[in-house]
Amino acid sequence: MLPKFQEGNMLLFRTFFSKNEIISGVIIAVDHEKFGKIIKRVLSVEKNNLRLVGDNPLSTSSTDLGLVSNDRVLGILLIKIL
Repeated sequence: MLPKFQEGNMLLFRTFFSKNEIISGVIIAVDHEKFGKIIKRVLSVEKNNLRLVGDNPLSTSSTDLGLVSNDRVLGILLIKIL
């Protein structure tokens, strides 16, 4: 399985959003405490925390990422431009 995004892709994120829009399957940008700014897919929502996963099998595991506060979400992916 290839990564969903390749080097050179342009991604447009919506920075004004409701926390209700952060649901399983949505791709988001977050400011992770350990890894900095990253793009991941929401695997699950657990109260005010998110479990994230990468589309690339070589990406950082959801276990290593741990739970991420939804307050750290920078934006929700709106569109990918090749």
